[in-house]
Amino acid sequence: MSKDVQIPALTLFDQILEVFGALFLLSSIGIPIFFFQKLPAVIPIHFDFAGVPNGTGSKINVLIAPALGAAVYVGIFLVKRYSNRMNYPVPVTDANRATLLKLSLRMMRWIRVIIAIFFTLLVVSMVRVGLGYDERADMFLMIYFLLALIAVVSYYMYQMIQQHKEPEE
Repeated sequence: MSKDVQIPALTLFDQILEVFGALFLLSSIGIPIFFFQKLPAVIPIHFDFAGVPNGTGSKINVLIAPALGAAVYVGIFLVKRYSNRMNYPVPVTDANRATLLKLSLRMMRWIRVIIAIFFTLLVVSMVRVGLGYDERADMFLMIYFLLALIAVVSYYMYQMIQQHKEPEE
């Protein structure tokens, strides 16, 4: 893509995605802060495939997950600054340039929302197990997260491939 590509204005749907992503990101940060004083000094921080705690650590670890989630979220947000360097599954032409950019930016918004939801649910699970409300973590969380990411990326890659038009002779 050329460097003069204009970032498209946000649609109402894009704005809704941005708000949801931001709300879940703030939740992933706020929940462990809110419950931090109530958590015991040592909490489960690692779980086996059944969700049973098999490792413990300081309660400060409950703050590491949302910090990591926030770093990934912000990193993906900043990628749009380099939209002229994105790779696409089809050749970029004048006819499809704007659509490909719009699709890739929407895909990144969805990915940020999924990441924010994942880290929110992760810290909720850690807090609930740490406070003794649950005996195990929800291990389907990782499966849901991966399936959601695969679905979003697959959908938007398919949509981008549909933008490939063979030159007419």
